[in-house]
Amino acid sequence: MLIYVLKSAACLAILLAFYKFLMERESMHTLKRFYLLGILATALTIPFVTFVEYVEIPVPTEIATMEVIKIPAMTSHDPEQTPVDYLPIVLWGMYLLGTFLYGFKFVRNLAVIIQRIRKNPKYRVHHIYNVLLSESIVPHTFLSYIFLNKQKFEARQIPKEVILHEETHAKQKHSWDVLFIEFLQIIFWFNPLIHLTKKAIKLNHEFLADQAVLNKGFKPTTYQNILLEFSSNPFQPSLANAINYSSIKKRFTVMKTQTSKKSIYMRSVLLLPVLVILLYGFSDIKVIQTQQSETQISSEQITPSQANLTEKGKYYEKVTFKFKDKNGNINRQVKYSELSLQEKSNLLSPPKATFKIKRPFQKDLNDWKDQNKFGVWIDGIRIDNIKLSAYSPEDFGTFHISKLAKNAKN
Repeated sequence: MLIYVLKSAACLAILLAFYKFLMERESMHTLKRFYLLGILATALTIPFVTFVEYVEIPVPTEIATMEVIKIPAMTSHDPEQTPVDYLPIVLWGMYLLGTFLYGFKFVRNLAVIIQRIRKNPKYRVHHIYNVLLSESIVPHTFLSYIFLNKQKFEARQIPKEVILHEETHAKQKHSWDVLFIEFLQIIFWFNPLIHLTKKAIKLNHEFLADQAVLNKGFKPTTYQNILLEFSSNPFQPSLANAINYSSIKKRFTVMKTQTSKKSIYMRSVLLLPVLVILLYGFSDIKVIQTQQSETQISSEQITPSQANLTEKGKYYEKVTFKFKDKNGNINRQVKYSELSLQEKSNLLSPPKATFKIKRPFQKDLNDWKDQNKFGVWIDGIRIDNIKLSAYSPEDFGTFHISKLAKNAKN
């Protein structure tokens, strides 16, 4: 668990640094929104990625065994007790306590918003609801609800720019991003990078809303003065999107920035090697060892037993052999007894070929006993699957597995 947390934090730190230095002050706000959500998913996923590497190891021809004799230890009347490690208990207790506190704070803030929606008058404009509150607040948005001061709203003292700003938060569904990062913050409350990412996401929401206002033709200087006026209220809701005074300077700077398509393309290209490095550096590699003999042996060294040869001969006595010419036409059809001695020898002897030792494991032999899934041939003769109990892996020089056809099953 600790290794996963460290890997995930390292990935998020690198991707967030890339955003801070190369993307935050650029005007590609929609791309930045998906980038910030994507780096969270990437940082949480990369440590789970596992690459499998197969390594061949030689099959040992002989395994030496050694019997270990355990000598009883001297015991005393007062047995020594193993000390209890309380550190994991303390750490898990601290984590669960922090998770509970952050979860409680989230539920409480959500309950406050729901209560305000239910108890205050609402005016619907298309799919957006204006919730009018009696207290003096900064206009803010949660989902499709915009919270405004009732007195200023009815007196038409809230500028159109501010209303349009908040409507952009609602239409672009910025609250879902905030809910997602709040949920991650409950689980990873101990990671300060999650808090920084949350701050970057909410700031980019403001960039998007500012861009929507300016795209409607409002003058930047007038709009900036309005932002300064409405950002002086200290109340800042946690789950909602609100005008924030601490981010005003960055927002004013970004309003004047125009990022070219070439610049966006170059930053996207630079991101690719970063992702490759993260994937290679923080993923896991699983090494699977496969047994492979280093010794090449010929079939002449492995001769079938006399019993198997006799069993083969009895089997072939019931078989009719067909011989074809070069054109594929059958020109000879004889029984086993009519074959020449050389032809019988070729049938009963293994082929003259070299191969590598490939022995099955005991688990394979146990699996092959299932006659509903496997048909078993040894030295070319079909046997009952249960007869595999009489064999051990060392009895085999090689084996081959192929799909069992319907006719073979019959």
